Amino acid sequence: MFGFGFRKEGVVEGKLNCIVGEESTFSGNINVKGSVRIDGEFEGHVVATESLLIGKAGVVKAGVEVKDLMVAGTIVGNLKATERVELHTGARVDGDIETRSLVVDEGVVFNGKCLMHEEPQEVSAQPVA
Repeated sequence: MFGFGFRKEGVVEGKLNCIVGEESTFSGNINVKGSVRIDGEFEGHVVATESLLIGKAGVVKAGVEVKDLMVAGTIVGNLKATERVELHTGARVDGDIETRSLVVDEGVVFNGKCLMHEEPQEVSAQPVA
């Protein structure tokens, strides 16, 4: 039911601590030690020590700070992933990406800039002001 269906090697580590399900709407800040999956609509800011997964039906308008980001849906906002960003076929990103590793499948729409880091950066699940 909640299989990630993203990467063959499986970027998702740790616990899935938060899910915004399909046909759900949520506005605010999410600060999680672990991973987050969004299949519904979310507006705000996401900070997670592990992964953010945006499913095909997911629509996110948010700033993002995570370790790994996998997108199959739509996201509008600036994205910071300390390790890896994966944009899967059908994904749409309107915003800037800052990461160490970027994977873009055919059929992705990406409108923004990308800044690549050679060394990993830190992410902590601290409350957003």
